[in-house]
Amino acid sequence: MKSFFVAALLLVAVPVSAQEVAANVGAIEVVTVPETAHVGVYPYAGISLALPVGQFTFVPGVSVEWSPELKRWGFVGTLTIDRKVSARVGIDLNLGFIHDQTGLNWGEAVYFAGAGPGCTVFLGDWSMSLSAVFFRELDTLAWALVPGFNMGYTF
Repeated sequence: MKSFFVAALLLVAVPVSAQEVAANVGAIEVVTVPETAHVGVYPYAGISLALPVGQFTFVPGVSVEWSPELKRWGFVGTLTIDRKVSARVGIDLNLGFIHDQTGLNWGEAVYFAGAGPGCTVFLGDWSMSLSAVFFRELDTLAWALVPGFNMGYTF
């Protein structure tokens, strides 16, 4: 894990042509696999920073999620690697780390790490993304498929 953070810091230290901050809102649905049982829907809000490097844009982000039906919440850290395939469309590799808990029960929090594909459409200052990320719960080693929708506004 320490190597991942060192690599992420090195990527951020690369000279970039422009940096854009965005506010993000969206929702994810958690589905267990291979059983395909609905677990919960989590709306979220967060912030991200777009760092163009050559043909790719690296987008680290942080958000807070909450599931009204499960009464659970948590923090989410993401890194999206976007490759534009046209002026308005990009294909994405999404990496994520999720912390999830009930109330203030920090000691009973569960953690997930995952990766998966996505697609982003850019419309001026707005972006809309769809993704499907496979997450592994780090304590029980259970799997979840997490489709999501994100809308971002760049400042």
